[in-house]
Amino acid sequence: MEDGDPSTQHAAVIKAGWLDKNPPQGSYIFQRRWVKLDTDYLRYYDSDKDMYSKRMIKTSAITRVASMGDQKFEVATSNRNFMFRAESDAERNDWVKAFQQILDERKTKVLSASTSTQENPDKFGPLEMKGCKPKLFVVVAADKVYLYKNGEDFFSGVGITSIDMNVGNVKEVDKKCFDLTTPYKTFSFIADSEQERAEWVEA
Repeated sequence: MEDGDPSTQHAAVIKAGWLDKNPPQGSYIFQRRWVKLDTDYLRYYDSDKDMYSKRMIKTSAITRVASMGDQKFEVATSNRNFMFRAESDAERNDWVKAFQQILDERKTKVLSASTSTQENPDKFGPLEMKGCKPKLFVVVAADKVYLYKNGEDFFSGVGITSIDMNVGNVKEVDKKCFDLTTPYKTFSFIADSEQERAEWVEA
């Protein structure tokens, strides 16, 4: 596998496929999402070509997964529930089974794996991203940068995406701005001050 291969970024995918996702407002309009599940995260994307997820949920944050009838299933975390719909009951059952397998393994491994790099981050805090209001909660841990909507989401394990810096680099743009450039996308950030920008860039 080459270094630039995006599949090296994440743990092995246990299950992937198209699911309909119910938006958080609880409206009945489902949106098609490309969904991937590995031992560490459930992630979903606008398309199967996207490198960066719209949303990622730590599997350790998932409290339960339950079938809901009509090909639907619910993924519950401590502060939010996510509703998905598969194309058939059989497909839905496969997803639920895959989640169950991870949750069961988590229970047995929970004592040995209680510290992850993300729990000892190099730097974290609110940071403005160009074209995105309000500020995001950004976490730099080892060679990854994690984006969250806010601090509360970080603590509950529900994030937006992670950026692998093995394939990326940081560029200072001006006094307060810097870019994280990857082969797939550039993320532009705006710090509150020059000093703060320097700290982020260093991390």
